[in-house]
Amino acid sequence: MRVQDAMSQAVLVVGPEHTLRQAAAQMTQRRVGSAVVLDPDAEGLGILTERDILYAIGRGLDPDTERAAAHLTWDVVYANPDWTLDQAAAAMGRLPVAAPPRAAGEPPRRPLAPRLRPFSAP
Repeated sequence: MRVQDAMSQAVLVVGPEHTLRQAAAQMTQRRVGSAVVLDPDAEGLGILTERDILYAIGRGLDPDTERAAAHLTWDVVYANPDWTLDQAAAAMGRLPVAAPPRAAGEPPRRPLAPRLRPFSAP
């Protein structure tokens, strides 16, 4: 099975100027743990995760004033829609699917989990 056959095409996209609270509210409403952040003035596609929001709040930052752009990851690994699920699982357990220049989808968590293998250092 290929990634494009199993991925969700419902990708939450937020802007870099959204506050963390706004992003969290949208993530909660859509029942997702991350949002793709499109910033045409920066590096392009980034990702904001629930963990990023949690860390910001844990550091005492105000979710009503902190912007998504300050808390996201630009160093994102993407899957190709034509990859097999085994290829995607080998790259990472949870990764966005991209067919540049846009986000295409996100593979499901459950089908990849059984394919994940323990990491062993060389």
